[in-house]
Amino acid sequence: LLNFIRSQTGLRIRLACDTLDTMTKTELIARAGSAAKVAAVLGLTRQAVSAWPEEVPPLRLYQLRDKKPRWFRKQKDAKA
Repeated sequence: LLNFIRSQTGLRIRLACDTLDTMTKTELIARAGSAAKVAAVLGLTRQAVSAWPEEVPPLRLYQLRDKKPRWFRKQKDAKA
């Protein structure tokens, strides 16, 4: 049963990550205001965020979208 729960949870996370748009680290930092703000939301150091590749890792994107949905609104929605 535990293996089934683990596999189902992993599948949900993978499916959720697959449906997210990609975002570059540069764009994310611009929307958040700084790498330190991104790091604080995730409980990481600024250096850890800086070490990411230019495309934000999918699981981190999923976590950020859950915690800071306003960072992911379209530009026209953000102004309204």
